[in-house]
Amino acid sequence: MSSRFFSRFTETASSGCTKRFIHAFDLILIAAAKEVDNRAKGLIPDLESYTILRRNVSGCKYCFALFEYTAQINLPDEVASHPVIMAMEDVANDYASWCNVMSHYVVESYGTANIIADRIFAPTTKSNRAMTQIPM
Repeated sequence: MSSRFFSRFTETASSGCTKRFIHAFDLILIAAAKEVDNRAKGLIPDLESYTILRRNVSGCKYCFALFEYTAQINLPDEVASHPVIMAMEDVANDYASWCNVMSHYVVESYGTANIIADRIFAPTTKSNRAMTQIPM
């Protein structure tokens, strides 16, 4: 099914959109593998590292490529890679990611999967401060 989707996608998507989609999907797989590795080793990333990891594993980045595809936009690479566009993508991604983190922290409180749970159980953080450490 995925090969049929991708073959249809590449028939009509611009080359830039296809590159962005593939790159975003690579980022998801790399971030997911890193998350699994962190859990296996019992590592809790710092907030900045967690934010970058969360941005990549969230799936928002490949959704941006899908939006471009479904809207039939031929976005030039220089526009897609412009610092303002990238910052807007990060803000949208962070909003979706952090909302997900906050709404699922009880379910995901088994280790390094959720930064709020990690902060609650960190020896130097009280539970009422864990939410205030999230960059919203």
